[in-house]
Amino acid sequence: MRSNLDDNKCYGLDLRPGLKMGVTNQVLTGPITIGANAGPLLSLDANGAARVVTMPTKGSRFMFLVVNKAAGAFALTINDSTGATVGSVPQNKSAWVVDDGLVTSVLAGA
Repeated sequence: MRSNLDDNKCYGLDLRPGLKMGVTNQVLTGPITIGANAGPLLSLDANGAARVVTMPTKGSRFMFLVVNKAAGAFALTINDSTGATVGSVPQNKSAWVVDDGLVTSVLAGA
C-alpha cells in the first residue's frame, strides 16, 4: 500500500543527532545567550540565583522548550535579542519560547 505524499512540502527541516534534535543541559553561572543552532530543548539550572536567558536574533523563527530545573525558587527571565523581557520560567516549570518571524513569545501554562 502506498501512502499519498503528493504535494507535501517541508521547509527548514533540521533534525539533529543525540536526543532526536539536540539538548542543551547547563548549570548557569550568569546570563546566557542562546545560539541560533541550539537544540530545541534547553534544560537549565539557575544555580542559586535568578538568571537572564537571551534568545537568538528576533525574527529568525525558532522554537525552544525551556525547562528551569533550579533547586531553589529562582526564575529564568526570558529576553528577546533586543534585551526586552518577554516572559519568565519559574522554578521546576517549563515554557515554550517561540519566534514566528515577527515576535518572540513565551507560552507557559498556569
